[in-house]
Amino acid sequence: RDEALQCPCKRCGNALKAIHHLERPVLALLREAGSLHFLGDFLEEVTEGIARSGNDPSDLCAAVQAAECLAVLGAFARLQDGELYHMPEGVVRSFSILLRQKWTVDYTHSVAISLHVLRNVAGNYQEVMDTSAEVFRECFHRVFGLGDEMGAEATRRLPS
Repeated sequence: RDEALQCPCKRCGNALKAIHHLERPVLALLREAGSLHFLGDFLEEVTEGIARSGNDPSDLCAAVQAAECLAVLGAFARLQDGELYHMPEGVVRSFSILLRQKWTVDYTHSVAISLHVLRNVAGNYQEVMDTSAEVFRECFHRVFGLGDEMGAEATRRLPS
């Protein structure tokens, strides 16, 4: 828990706060039912469909929701039970596909935050970090390079 609260981006701390707002029995039951595995498989399946057929809004929404749920349950497993979520290669690939989609910034931001949280609670931390580093870099440049005003604002916010 201390590691999440010390993360400089504050997203991990916010995820911890969100977990505390949810009822523990519900999250515990979801974990016991194998929801992490189910959500990972679902995310892979939906993302494969997106990669094949394009940006169907209902598929995009389902993929984003699955990514967010994975992040919450993965953080819950780590923070409450001390268990690390081993992110399958297909799940990491799904995040890469989603982050490379051309869609609204809101979806990109949500998927990026979900991946950020999962990277920090992954049992295969180094593998996930290595595999997702490039897509994070691309995502950052795309999000903050969308327009001159937005790019200038992002540059002003970066520490010197």
